Amino acid sequence: MKSHPQKDKPYAIDEVARLQKEVARLRASEERHRRTREILQNKTHALGERVKELNCLYAISSLVEKHGISLEKILRGIVDIIPPAWQYPEITGAKLTVNTHSFATANYEQTQWRQSADILVRGVKSGFLEVIYLEEKPQCGEGPFLKEERKLINSLAKRIGEIVERKLAEDDLKESMARNRALLNSIPDLIFRVRRDGTILDFKKGKTLGQRIQAKRIIGKKMANLPDEYHFLSRDIMRQGMANIVQVLEKGAMQIFEHQHHRGSNIHYYEVLLTASGKDEVLAIIRDITERR
Repeated sequence: MKSHPQKDKPYAIDEVARLQKEVARLRASEERHRRTREILQNKTHALGERVKELNCLYAISSLVEKHGISLEKILRGIVDIIPPAWQYPEITGAKLTVNTHSFATANYEQTQWRQSADILVRGVKSGFLEVIYLEEKPQCGEGPFLKEERKLINSLAKRIGEIVERKLAEDDLKESMARNRALLNSIPDLIFRVRRDGTILDFKKGKTLGQRIQAKRIIGKKMANLPDEYHFLSRDIMRQGMANIVQVLEKGAMQIFEHQHHRGSNIHYYEVLLTASGKDEVLAIIRDITERR
């Protein structure tokens, strides 16, 4: 069978052109797939970094919420929590300084690859947080550090400042409560903290008065019921006390009255001072003034 080169030539040209288009299409498709894989890889990497950041913030919150934990233990724990949140945790170190406290990871050392953020406590610079790399890494955002890591270190420094402020406030409150308790204990009088409706919220025994009163038996109960168990607290003094509680809360002025209580052939004299101690409560201070008479 004879071939016809002249007739086959156009067919061959068309076939080559078709194959060239197919190759171009396949190459374009491969390039799109490559770019898609690259985008997915970048997004997966970025997502992984964000997960590490969230884990870091969650771990710090969990540490802070531990009951009774000291500020020193919190700061020491934060230093060790930080490195895993950075892009290269195996070569990451951290140092945290706040006032007189300074903590660092075991691998921390001064290097040229570092970033830091100031820590403000009550509006005043009180320290800094520093993250370092032990080895050189490719430039990406802020030197070898991601731009997201700059945001993270700033957020951590702000959070640490808030934690320190909170712990200082708690310490101040504890000291204030201890001083107030010492002051109350130095007062020899019987003291009740009472709500407007007569509910007893707290009490302190006097040096001699009220020694038999048990807190668990009266807190949460009404003052009007006290005479049933403690006869030196007569119903008259309870009624007069409740009337004066209303006056104190409505007028905002301290009230003082005296009361007599007959016990056998003896008469006991009491002075009762009432003063507001809250929006809807008063302190009732009862003093035995019998010896003055």
